[in-house]
Amino acid sequence: MERLLWCYKPDAKRNGVVSTTSSLSTFTAKIKDVENTSIHFVPAYLNYQSMGSWPAWMKMDSTPGTLSWQTRGKKVENVDSAATDLLAWIDAKYPVFLKNPGI
Repeated sequence: MERLLWCYKPDAKRNGVVSTTSSLSTFTAKIKDVENTSIHFVPAYLNYQSMGSWPAWMKMDSTPGTLSWQTRGKKVENVDSAATDLLAWIDAKYPVFLKNPGI
């Protein structure tokens, strides 16, 4: 039986505090779309939630508590199908991202 050992290296910027996070992503689609071999794109929705230690940038150090957040999204077939306000925001903040996301 294989055993997995998770090792955490304390972050020097956090005075040796170990950071842990638990996240869950769920994609939801219609079964008829998933089973349809004649289509090249399956519409889907994303739900994501995460709970974990304070991120270092929050400078909470050893303050008790955790950060919990959720987000949701919709899979789009191509960039042109994304919301125009989202595309404008991405272009303003990260102008080269849609040209070369590094993936």
